[in-house]
Amino acid sequence: MKIYLQFITVYLFMSSYCRANDVSYEKFANDAHEILDAPLIIPTVRDVTIKPGKDASFKCLAKDPITWQPWRHFEGQFRIEHSYKSELANTPYEAVLHLSNIVVDYVGNFYCVKNETYKRYAVEIDELEESFQATRITLFVDDPEHPIAVRSLEQSLEGVTRYTHAFIPCKPTTKSIKVELYDKDSFVIINEAYYDPSQGYLIYSYQNTKYSCKVKGKDDTLKDFYVPACAVSKIGDKAKIFSKTGSFGTESEELKFSCDVQFRGYYPFTYLNWHLPGDRKIEEDNRIETTETASENLKYDYGNVHGMYTSNMTIKNLDIQKDSGIYKCHVKTNGSTEYTDDEMRIKVLGKGVGLLYLYEPNDKLEIVTNFKENVIKLRVAYRGYPKPELTWFNNQNKEIKTSADDEKYSVEIGTSQTVLTIKNPMEEDLGVYKLKAKNSAVEKEFSITLLRSE
Repeated sequence: MKIYLQFITVYLFMSSYCRANDVSYEKFANDAHEILDAPLIIPTVRDVTIKPGKDASFKCLAKDPITWQPWRHFEGQFRIEHSYKSELANTPYEAVLHLSNIVVDYVGNFYCVKNETYKRYAVEIDELEESFQATRITLFVDDPEHPIAVRSLEQSLEGVTRYTHAFIPCKPTTKSIKVELYDKDSFVIINEAYYDPSQGYLIYSYQNTKYSCKVKGKDDTLKDFYVPACAVSKIGDKAKIFSKTGSFGTESEELKFSCDVQFRGYYPFTYLNWHLPGDRKIEEDNRIETTETASENLKYDYGNVHGMYTSNMTIKNLDIQKDSGIYKCHVKTNGSTEYTDDEMRIKVLGKGVGLLYLYEPNDKLEIVTNFKENVIKLRVAYRGYPKPELTWFNNQNKEIKTSADDEKYSVEIGTSQTVLTIKNPMEEDLGVYKLKAKNSAVEKEFSITLLRSE
């Protein structure tokens, strides 16, 4: 009872700083909790904005044991209180995150993660969120004197692994602030980078790079930083399981897995084994097919070849009872006792079950232009199961079908965000652009309007 009363007090205090509640997100979060067993965070909003120097608390409820994980490199003051309430059959597990003396360095995502998947956090937290094993809430801090979360820039100096994607945390302290990332040497804006205000810019690291980050139109906010691209000396990386449908499958349909392991120097693997729920054997189930491939010459690093070893597994005619559970891939390296593995829990759902949520990361439904930009990017983030088909429509309500030599549009579709790029914007490009998303259970539409500045 003590935790509950404390939480209510803090939540009522926080409510004056929360943005207007997003009813569509609240429904999505509750559906994800009830249908997909995702952790449920209260307050049920995507993000909150807090005044500096204040405290805040967030409650998380789940059917399974859970804990909280702040964003990587977080150094603020926090504590977690766990409790178990057996009388609450659907949400017996509770974890409350308490943050103290909030400042701009706190800006970022705080994740409620199922304990079972917690060990994968170090490299897989976004994947856990996409598969509904983790739920996040984003904290912004309303401090006009500090528009950029400076400390997080300094912490990026430790470097990222060469030939991998990594977030450069050029983060605004509130969503209303527009930050831009530049190549420091050329001072050319990096337009192709994926952007999320809660994390920053996602770049592909292949060489040492100097970056500059600033608030749009305010040169006095310029922050410079250097990110080394670190070569990796080990032969193989950790195995990673992927599924196009995340941690879920649909009854009577098929489920496709892949287990990928990068290698460097030479092809080092002798075998890969799949472990199925209930200790079943692949060869004893005629619904299961596997294939294996090895691709070389993907990248070079100081004379060493980089490649990818992949094992694919397809399970046909999914069964709710038999095929729900933990899947594991186990890879043994050549000539040694070393091995690498990964695992994923799959829940097979009945037919017709699904959910879908669309939003603009900065909550900007109108984009204003003076036609001085070379490109304008319209971004829509999405969450859902099954993974939706995404289609953009232009201001004439015509489907956008792009090609490599398209002079007006380009479309990118990532695992959680899609971006429509309008090239060389002109007066005739003004108007409403729509994204239509559809899966086997739900169909939704999202609109962004391009306006001319006064």
